[in-house]
Amino acid sequence: MVVALAVAPWADAARAAPEAVLVPVRLPITGTRDTQVTAAILRQLDGLRRAAPERGVLVLEFTGGGDGDPAASDFGRALELARFLTDARLTGVKTVAFLPQGVSGHAVLPVLACEEIVMPADAVLGPAHVPGATIDAPVRVAYGEIAARRRTLPPAVAVSLVDPATRVARVATDAGEQFVAPGEVDDLRRRGVVLDVEELQPSPLALPGRRARELGFVRLLASSVRDVTAGLGLPDGSLTANPALDGGWRPTQVVLSGAITGDAVGRIRTRLERAIAEGCNLLCLRIDSAGGAPEQALVLATWLASLDPADVRTVAYVPREARGDAALVALACDELVMHPTATIGGDGAAAIVGRQAESVAAAWRAG
Repeated sequence: MVVALAVAPWADAARAAPEAVLVPVRLPITGTRDTQVTAAILRQLDGLRRAAPERGVLVLEFTGGGDGDPAASDFGRALELARFLTDARLTGVKTVAFLPQGVSGHAVLPVLACEEIVMPADAVLGPAHVPGATIDAPVRVAYGEIAARRRTLPPAVAVSLVDPATRVARVATDAGEQFVAPGEVDDLRRRGVVLDVEELQPSPLALPGRRARELGFVRLLASSVRDVTAGLGLPDGSLTANPALDGGWRPTQVVLSGAITGDAVGRIRTRLERAIAEGCNLLCLRIDSAGGAPEQALVLATWLASLDPADVRTVAYVPREARGDAALVALACDELVMHPTATIGGDGAAAIVGRQAESVAAAWRAG
């Protein structure tokens, strides 16, 4: 019988009741990307709703990494995702678009469909216009419709992101601030006091994060998931990315048995790197070793710890032992699973003493 001593919350969605979920949106949105994202969100809805009476928080992280130019999203696919994000099924869930590198092209549509936008000060939202593309009435209507559903951006501003012929002015009046077509300014003057008029530039519109924040379109300026977590007032670590949400788990297993040597570490790292290159995102390292070479174990442990858990998750399984320096390798993985009678740590095949112990400890702390 095998007992998991440490099981990640992402390993059992039925047991998890997350207050916040991070879902990656790989750009461009083409092919079945919209349906993949939709399916990933639907799998998380029950957990988000269990956060009641507080609203669960769904953060969509728009990044490159898909096939092709991130700005080349398909209009129809992007519109389908935007409509889903404004669907009644997401009632009770707060949607947040996080744009670490900004977004352009029709991927702007699902961003407009979120309740809040978070981005770095120097990242840019827009333009949604694709050079050379004809902007017809259905495209303009779609941008205005999605913006009107959420009001994250005024509809006039949303249309100006995609249509170079659409101009929009920021008008300060005695009744508040409005965003309208320049031709509507005279009408506002007849109906009240106009304090200031500013036509937004360029055309089609593109808004750096700092400027969008000044205009009230961006909720928070943040450059990392950690900053987003803090800025939204969420518990630390609650927005840990789950690579399984981006197309499912693609696992592989590599065995580390016997003495740890330079050759063994080299072979294992080569196999793991090849698996990652082939698209694996869940690496299971089966360890049955008493160690043997602390410096080499530290090399492997440091490499494992350097892997981004948003892209690849690592799990160490110890059926019998991971003694001595082999424990460093096991503890460097994201998760540790052990047989009930297995042993981790303690005396191993190689003693770690004196300066060597100090060097290993210093390197471990630094990593």
